[in-house]
Amino acid sequence: MENKKITKEQFLHGLSYVPFPILILVIASCFALGILAIVYASVSYMAFESAMIFLIIFGCAILSAGIGLLLIDCFNKYAKKLSNKEDETKENTEPATTTIVEKKKSKLNFQTVCLGVIAIGAVFVLISAGLGSISPDNWRTEIGEYCNSKGYNAQAQRYEVSYYNPVDKITIDLHSKNVVVLYTNDDCVTIRGYETFPGQMTTTYGNGMLKITDNSAPSIEDDNVAKMMFFLFEENEAESQIRVIIPISQKENIEIIGDYVIAQE
Repeated sequence: MENKKITKEQFLHGLSYVPFPILILVIASCFALGILAIVYASVSYMAFESAMIFLIIFGCAILSAGIGLLLIDCFNKYAKKLSNKEDETKENTEPATTTIVEKKKSKLNFQTVCLGVIAIGAVFVLISAGLGSISPDNWRTEIGEYCNSKGYNAQAQRYEVSYYNPVDKITIDLHSKNVVVLYTNDDCVTIRGYETFPGQMTTTYGNGMLKITDNSAPSIEDDNVAKMMFFLFEENEAESQIRVIIPISQKENIEIIGDYVIAQE
């Protein structure tokens, strides 16, 4: 059997088709993102009743769709260019024929439509900016009212309690927090962290016994809109951590029961 070698021209010709699957993937991503943004624009309006938030999400959806359409135009033009190149290679083997095609020029073409869609999306985003979406405080205000209505803090609240009385045992009974124990030069035992809803943390002390517990979060299982906005109620890495600060001088005298890790500042 003879081994057929791929020529440079054949390799470059095959390489010229590589952009097609990439463009298809990006186009699909743009439209998927646009559809998701439209869904969340509607859900956000039901949740927050805020034109500012609705317009910026809806504007991003239109922008994403416009970019997807523009990429389709690029896809078609690139495919046509490759097709013309293939036709040129056949001219050497086929008799030359002259075909006159009259092209009607139109001011409105597919590319113009794509740019128009992008411009409309940009207008929505600019209107949202004019309503205050460029200000983090406005976002906290709009989203905060909704979070409060579901029993959550608009922003995670700092939780800190110190015990200057002798502590012999610390019992950790936490289900939603990661506990980090630090031994420092402080002169008291301190519990420090964040609460994402009021009353999340409870510490009780008596007869040298300190117990740390957490309470169940307000349920959003019966609220479909809140379930779609689940990310508003989830804790980030800092919020999910509780620090138990113990004077290093009492390191050998305090017994710790529960799950925790030891760190050093």
